[in-house]
Amino acid sequence: MKIRVHINIPTPVPSGVVTFGEYNVNHPDPEDPYIVIESIFPLTTELPTELARVAKSVSIVDSFYGGGAKTSRMIGEYSYRTARAVVDREASALHRITLTATDLADASMLYSQIRAGDVYPDVPYEQDQVPAPGTINKLMRMLLVLIGREVTFRALYGSKTA
Repeated sequence: MKIRVHINIPTPVPSGVVTFGEYNVNHPDPEDPYIVIESIFPLTTELPTELARVAKSVSIVDSFYGGGAKTSRMIGEYSYRTARAVVDREASALHRITLTATDLADASMLYSQIRAGDVYPDVPYEQDQVPAPGTINKLMRMLLVLIGREVTFRALYGSKTA
């Protein structure tokens, strides 16, 4: 899997192809240069030493099948220590995970927990939306009518309820 390593380069990054040790800086954007490495993720929990010295964060994007009852994951925002992830649906049965972290081990742990179904989102996106203000007002009016009827009933017939 490809891991994007966002790096701090002490000098301004010139345009064109730039290398850092044995790695190409794929998109030398002065604001956010990064290196893409191929790795066996989530088994890889440490960056190569020369990259670890200059890495400020990592980001990983992956897609997986989630159409079955055991493979479906809740869409939303997840977190574990320095790692943050967003799980979305790309299609009816395909999930997309976008992970960012300052520590690759945290990203690995969060990714594994999401895939295994061992964690719930901190911010779930599949919750029912709050009712519209008009609906709340209507429910409040209905509640007041019911309370008024109960008060009237008790005044006429005593404390016995229907």
